[in-house]
Amino acid sequence: MIAIKTEHLCKHYGNVKAVNDLCLNIEEGEIFTLLGANGAGKSTTINMLTTLQKPTSGNAAIFGKDLSRDYIEIRQLVALMPQGFAIDAFLSVIDNLKFFALLEYLNITAWSRKADEILTELDLSEKKNANIMTLSGGQLRRMQLARCFLSDRPLVVFDEPTLGVDVIGKFKIWDIIKKYAREKNWTVILCTNDMAEAESLADRIAFFQSGTLIKIGTPDQLKNQVAGRLIKVTFEQPPAESLTNIGDYPISHDNGSIVIRVDDTSADLRPLLDKLSELGVITEVNVEKPSLVDVFRAAKGDNL
Repeated sequence: MIAIKTEHLCKHYGNVKAVNDLCLNIEEGEIFTLLGANGAGKSTTINMLTTLQKPTSGNAAIFGKDLSRDYIEIRQLVALMPQGFAIDAFLSVIDNLKFFALLEYLNITAWSRKADEILTELDLSEKKNANIMTLSGGQLRRMQLARCFLSDRPLVVFDEPTLGVDVIGKFKIWDIIKKYAREKNWTVILCTNDMAEAESLADRIAFFQSGTLIKIGTPDQLKNQVAGRLIKVTFEQPPAESLTNIGDYPISHDNGSIVIRVDDTSADLRPLLDKLSELGVITEVNVEKPSLVDVFRAAKGDNL
């Protein structure tokens, strides 16, 4: 089932095209990542899809609900973790969750038990009664996650969920997002400019640049679209610098090693390595595959 369908969705501010002619389908239960630099149009896109901003033109459907007509019903389907901190600074952690539960009309017994489970999962149990102002940046991000998880809506939207969080904290948050999304079959939209975050979480990735969708696919599909692997071969005794090719492959020299670019990422490298072994004893072989950074640069037209 298609959870979200956009049709020529646009948001313009005068001559600035924040989002331009966006057409995409997001499947139910999918973790879909919007990836791009700051100002690429990611946050504007989710603001439109969550009814916080009206499109300039075009439309979208959220679980079959019309964005321009059924915006009140759509809001009942969405849990949003914004980029900024949307938490009451004068309340404790548990009172913030309690206040949110009251707004959601959640059963008092059910929400209390669920809140305890979520706080334990997010390593916030010891901070349950602490004032929000005493939390670290990473704990505040996890606090916002807790609120999203408490609502249990079918569409969960994260805008830079690990912004300002240390590396270990990021791993923890990524694992929890994946766990909850799979267990509850949530449809997740994730906005980020963190390539590692996108690759860790995404079922599919949409690359944005200057308000335009420029690439879309699974991480593997996207990386396979970028031709080329660099193979660096080190020998016990460096081959002669005069060598310019091995069979059909042109080569370059790097501090006594041979570097070969193979455009076909699915090619069997064994025949090539057999030829290289004729030059001397190989002590090391390094193969660099395209990364999401390479995909993004290629999509922008940068010379790789």
